[in-house]
Amino acid sequence: MNGLTAIRDMIKHFDDDAANEGRGPATREGELDPWRTVPRDRFERGRLVIERTTAYNAAIAPRSVAKRVSDTFIAWRNAPKS
Repeated sequence: MNGLTAIRDMIKHFDDDAANEGRGPATREGELDPWRTVPRDRFERGRLVIERTTAYNAAIAPRSVAKRVSDTFIAWRNAPKS
């Protein structure tokens, strides 16, 4: 299963699953354990694990590349024409 689809479905259907009215594989007892601790740096739900540092770095990486490409293009665009 695509990881992004699983995250989307988890968020989209959380209320239904918590009320035991969901149709998916998640159940309140199995996946939505209300006593599970959610520390600041890690979130777990069933097989889904989100580590804050890893997620942050994954979000920053494309932005850094895009900024570098943009800066290179701007420098090329503003360079004196020969």
